Amino acid sequence: MRSFYGEKLMTSRKAALTHWLEQYLDTFTLTDHLGDASFRSYWRIQTPTGHLLAMDAPVELEDCKPFVAVAKSFEVLGLRVPHIHQLDLAQGFILLDDFGDDILYRVLNTHNVDVLYKRAIDEIHTLQRCQDFNGERIPAFDRAHQQRELDEFKSWLLEQYLGISLDKATLALLHKTDETLLSACLAQPQVCIHRDYHSKNLLRLANNEIGIIDFQDAMIGGVCYDLVSLVRDCYVDWPAEQVYSWLNYFVDSLHSRGLYTSISKPEFEYWFDLTGMQRHLKASFIFARKYLRDDNDGYLKYLNRTFNYAECVSAKYPELHDFNTFLQETVLPKLRLKVVA
Repeated sequence: MRSFYGEKLMTSRKAALTHWLEQYLDTFTLTDHLGDASFRSYWRIQTPTGHLLAMDAPVELEDCKPFVAVAKSFEVLGLRVPHIHQLDLAQGFILLDDFGDDILYRVLNTHNVDVLYKRAIDEIHTLQRCQDFNGERIPAFDRAHQQRELDEFKSWLLEQYLGISLDKATLALLHKTDETLLSACLAQPQVCIHRDYHSKNLLRLANNEIGIIDFQDAMIGGVCYDLVSLVRDCYVDWPAEQVYSWLNYFVDSLHSRGLYTSISKPEFEYWFDLTGMQRHLKASFIFARKYLRDDNDGYLKYLNRTFNYAECVSAKYPELHDFNTFLQETVLPKLRLKVVA
């Protein structure tokens, strides 16, 4: 993955990290340097007994405290997150378990996806039991936060990337769409959510256990959020019938635990669909921003899939038909000229 580090900074940080690790490890070698889409960077560490991972997050650019708080809370629940062996928040160094390279994005196929996704869905239920982050209140993924994401979609994706002029009529349409999506997102039960629960942040471990990473942005949000992030992933797609079978598995699992038994499957489906659409509009602006601001075009190839999800959902519900027309007549023609599937 692309790193924001310059060569000079990376060299000085590597030296400081090596000096820090020498306090805890007698013999080790820093091998692969793994960049990140943020300001974090990772080093794989070879020791006589196996591998570890060192996170390097310069304090002036990245705050490690949320990562540490969420990791400790999730680990107490029994979730498979990388165990923190040592940390130095003042320098931005953390020594972690190395879960390897089997991210679901690389290993999924039609033969194993049902088993692995059902394992991942089971972990969502566990994650949703989290009540605090190491004693601190979990921040809320509230209306204001979600509205900011939809506003960024208008700015980065529609205006800056696609060059669409947003006149009064278009802004009114988008406002109406925002209200429809946010009403669905906020009407559902609010629980702890990972917020990036997808195939590049989940790993297959021994015995098909699911390892979870990149969880530092977890918040309190809609009960369907992580599920739709997983089964309507911007990076990989599956047949609609299979997607809704996983939704049924999720709802049946909730009901079997005595949770939300008064909420029908059609209501869950509505929340699932509209929560996914809000997320996909958010994801589309992030992909555009990575290109426009960060000179990183690696995510543009996922825009077609992301908008296909939004097109399908907006065609399904009458209250979103006007937005569907806007997609069909204005957004998608411009998008086809920009990116290749």
